[in-house]
Amino acid sequence: MRGEAPLLMRMTQPATSASPAVQVHLVGGAAGPLGGDRLHLSIEVGADSSLAMRSVAASLAQPGRVGAPPSSTTIRAEVRSGACLDWWPEPLVSVRGSDHRQVTDVAAADETAVVRWVDEIVLGRHDEPGGVLTTRQRVTVAGRPVLHHAARFDPLTDGIGRHGTARVLVTGILVGRPSLRSLSVIASDHRIARYPLDERCTAWIALAESVDVARAALVAAGLERCSIVGPEIAT
Repeated sequence: MRGEAPLLMRMTQPATSASPAVQVHLVGGAAGPLGGDRLHLSIEVGADSSLAMRSVAASLAQPGRVGAPPSSTTIRAEVRSGACLDWWPEPLVSVRGSDHRQVTDVAAADETAVVRWVDEIVLGRHDEPGGVLTTRQRVTVAGRPVLHHAARFDPLTDGIGRHGTARVLVTGILVGRPSLRSLSVIASDHRIARYPLDERCTAWIALAESVDVARAALVAAGLERCSIVGPEIAT
């Protein structure tokens, strides 16, 4: 592992017979991303290996100097045959006045690779609107696209027809485990949809007023927060 601030990594749990996944936490070594920053993160999980990626705290996309271009984060992950990658860090918070772009590209080598990829977004800190935020996610299995999802948030254009008053967006995908085949849509104090993409891929999108509510909704829709390394989760 190697990195530069603000993307620093620390191994927090080695692989053991009881817990076969290496656990690594992202540690914020400096403020960021700030306007103008261009951050890159590359992950490679070797054949028959297991990696759980977490973070110690939320990250804040913040404005930079006046006239700075948008900040960006590019994440690329390669998961080899028989490997498992479990990505679920703390939220990315879009701070008022920021303009951030996040691009994620996940490539699973074949049908034996297992990936859970969950991104949490919070629009604004307490009692403030969020900034401009654009996210793009692409997931492929053996070169075949199974998900290509984009979302954009702008405090000047958002409205009821887009995401309403929800401040939290959570997107998740589980690859390499039996699909939760039924389509599920829930609308109450939160909105969540579960999409079976194919026989071994399921995707979730949740909108809510808080991260806790969104996470509880995901559990209700079949996306548990516990580690996926080990026996297949119940379907």
